[in-house]
Amino acid sequence: MRSQHRSIPVIPKGGLLSARSEGAVPGDMSHLTLAPVDLPSPRDTVAVMSTAPELGAKVAEALDMRRSQKVDLLHVQPGESLDQLLAPGLTAVIAEIDPAEGGLARLKRLCAIGPNAPVVVLMRGMDDDTMLAAIEAGAEEVVDITPAGTFNGADLANAVARALARHSQDGRPARSGAGDAKLAPAPLMLVQEAPEAMVVLDRHGAVAFINPAAEELLGRAADTLMGKRFDLDIGKGGEVTIVQPGGETRVAEVDVVETERGGVPARIASFTDITVRRKLETALKTAQGGRDAALKRSGRFFSRVSHDLRTPLTHIVGFADLLQSDRITDPQRRQDYAASISDAGRAMLDMVEDLLSVVDAQGAAMPEPCDLAKLVRNTAHFLSRADGGPEVVVDAPQGALVARVDLAKLQRALYRLVAGIARDADAGSILRLSLRQAGKQARLTVRIDSLDGRPVALPASLEDSDPLVTPADARTGFAAELLREALDAHGGALQLARDGGSVVAAVMTLPLKD
Repeated sequence: MRSQHRSIPVIPKGGLLSARSEGAVPGDMSHLTLAPVDLPSPRDTVAVMSTAPELGAKVAEALDMRRSQKVDLLHVQPGESLDQLLAPGLTAVIAEIDPAEGGLARLKRLCAIGPNAPVVVLMRGMDDDTMLAAIEAGAEEVVDITPAGTFNGADLANAVARALARHSQDGRPARSGAGDAKLAPAPLMLVQEAPEAMVVLDRHGAVAFINPAAEELLGRAADTLMGKRFDLDIGKGGEVTIVQPGGETRVAEVDVVETERGGVPARIASFTDITVRRKLETALKTAQGGRDAALKRSGRFFSRVSHDLRTPLTHIVGFADLLQSDRITDPQRRQDYAASISDAGRAMLDMVEDLLSVVDAQGAAMPEPCDLAKLVRNTAHFLSRADGGPEVVVDAPQGALVARVDLAKLQRALYRLVAGIARDADAGSILRLSLRQAGKQARLTVRIDSLDGRPVALPASLEDSDPLVTPADARTGFAAELLREALDAHGGALQLARDGGSVVAAVMTLPLKD
């Protein structure tokens, strides 16, 4: 904003002199008198930015004593918004600053985004360096002010006059009159005060301005970005990922507006931080995925449980009905049927005990560290004690492989499965338990090798799709489901290795403890 006066003299420091009268005698100083400062047209407004309201009165007195028309005064606290300085009709800004209290930073902000009016500084503790710093920050003139808040009124008046003259001669746009209600705030003011992160880019894509919210979002200070090409690919807007220098990742939505700055094409990019929203969405998706997986696992588990419990129960009921009939007269057949009922009952009892162990384990203590190598060796030891079973060979590292598991639940399920696999193995075959570390996981492979070293097909009941026709098969399949449920609960898995159409190995994986 520039005054509308037509001619403003540059007044030398130290006094205000009137023009030389015609016919004056050289050496005659009678024609030299104090004249009013030629500040702009009537009822101009001068803003005084100071923490002390009484300083405004001193400024008004200094200016009014040297001009024909008094000025209107606008007092602004340094910490207040700069909106009021954008009001139409503002002639000049007189700002009191103290370099020791961050005054230069406020001055730089004022000159960068404030009104189009000259800024004259009243500086406390001024020296050559601080005065130069104030000029570099954008001040037109600098006047010394004492710690008590006093200053030379003539110096201030002259400084204002020189600043206005320089402002006029620089060809800056004239300010609008006080009645111009359509005057819009300066674009940089809107960027500076906006709560959203905003960056102004010139036509070459270099940063022309950046507000504090954008500095915080990008994790970089303005002085490291100003004048440099903006290295974030914002295109025409959309969602961008921001990696701060410290490694923190932020996500933002970007709106890009094409505009002009000083008659030159520019772009204003507005960033809305949606990091928290994206984290919440990810957490919800993860929770939903975990819930769906748990429901699927539970559905599969209980479906298998109901199926496997019916198999021995069907044997018990069927053979009991045959024994009740009078048609079975052969003592050997009656004995065989009774034995089948007994086997099915024991199988069902084992499955019920396993099922109850799952219920008990769900209310047991938290998972604890477990040496999987030791667990596998203990399982092999118990299997070796069974009469008529295959030879058990363990291939495991000597060192510990530690996982955090529910030991009772995992140990029972593993033993039941391995025992079920070994139950029908031919004499002389070899049951191999191979434990290996694969990255951050432990991998246990269970297989049976025949006398000639070829893999033997494992019970078909290990597969969900195969029918279960005997109590023994039901017991093995049920044990596999218990182990699968135990592994799933600890981030592991049970997989089946095939050779042709037959299952030849059960492979268990489990994350190792960090």
